[in-house]
Amino acid sequence: MSGIKLSKGAMLLFLTFIFSLEVSSKVVSLKELVAYSFKNSPDIQNQMLTLDQSELDVLNARISFFPSLDFSTQQGLEGGSTTEPDPDTTSELGLSLSETLYNNGTFLRNLNISKLQKKSSLLSLREQKLIKTLSIVRIYYDYLNSLENLEITKQQVNLLEDQFDSISNQYKQGMQTRIDYLRFKSRLQRSKLDLAENQVFIKNKIEELKRAVGWRGENLLLEESPLIKKQKLELPKFDIEELVENHRLYKISKLNTNVQEINIKEVNATRWPVISLESNVTYSGSDYLKGTSEYRESDSTSWNALVKLSWNLWDWGLRKNRTFQARFEKEKLQHLEFDQALKLRQDIKTLRNNMEQLSQNLSLSLELKKLEETNYKSLERDYRNGRTDYLNLINALNDLASAQRAYFQNYYRLIQLLYEYYYHEGTIIEKIS
Repeated sequence: MSGIKLSKGAMLLFLTFIFSLEVSSKVVSLKELVAYSFKNSPDIQNQMLTLDQSELDVLNARISFFPSLDFSTQQGLEGGSTTEPDPDTTSELGLSLSETLYNNGTFLRNLNISKLQKKSSLLSLREQKLIKTLSIVRIYYDYLNSLENLEITKQQVNLLEDQFDSISNQYKQGMQTRIDYLRFKSRLQRSKLDLAENQVFIKNKIEELKRAVGWRGENLLLEESPLIKKQKLELPKFDIEELVENHRLYKISKLNTNVQEINIKEVNATRWPVISLESNVTYSGSDYLKGTSEYRESDSTSWNALVKLSWNLWDWGLRKNRTFQARFEKEKLQHLEFDQALKLRQDIKTLRNNMEQLSQNLSLSLELKKLEETNYKSLERDYRNGRTDYLNLINALNDLASAQRAYFQNYYRLIQLLYEYYYHEGTIIEKIS
């Protein structure tokens, strides 16, 4: 039997290993990264546990309206100077059903608070997913931008290597000076260093993505070629007040204020007479272990329905101070609510200004990129015909690479800002899907 168990365990490990290899060898898209983070990110998992706790709070608040059933039993010895010298045994069995029918609305207020806190937890979970998606989008498009830079640097290195071979041959033949030869070689070395830095940057971005999504595997394979699209990026129309009013963070701050308003009512209720309506039904049986009498001869039942009125007439101002504390807390939450609205307005206006500026930069960088491409082709043709020197060609190549990097950086940065707008709008997950 042990051999059979071992073979099953080995087979299970083998299948798990094969499955992990299949998953790790698959190229993961942005949509899949976001979906994976929802299931594995510690931040989102913790927020889901918080939501589960708030749902239990609502359930507990509703259960408090129902009667409770208590069971008790005790057995032991009893004795004393008025009894027989030897201790006697005693036993008792009790069953009590109790219900609080009214308690100045405390149960109802607790239920309303728990419902508001559940809404807040739902909004917090939605906010956590949106902010997680935005962070993944930012890292992902930084990664794509770094791929563009890598391709530009590779092209730059390849062109410099071709030109360096020509310069090297001319230097060996005495047609180029040593200074010119060393200058060209140093420029080629700097480009190779840039290439190595770009490769390390890409690796770091992949590690950053693994941390953001909660990646449990070893390897994370992403697209190995840039996925830039040549579509025109259109700016959305900003309705700042609507974005603020519908924002999750602003709604959460308003819910916190509403919860505190209910807490103030609860504190104020303690300053007035407390009226409660309670009912109890109790059954008990004593000495049921002795067996000296019939079971029902020792039974007893009782019931009551009580209206209780209690009023603390003097507590040295304790309840009054608690009322002031609750009001102060509400004012603090109102200030936080107002500050949250101001911050959201500022962030959204800053986002709008940055998008407008980046849109202009993108158009200008595209024009500059086309001009530098034309300029480089012209100088390359002149260099081959001997009408210009290699220094002008190197400068033109550097200018072309700089223009290309600026264009791609503006492009991907504008995409990131578009997704930031979708985050504020609350539709970033749907836009990716």
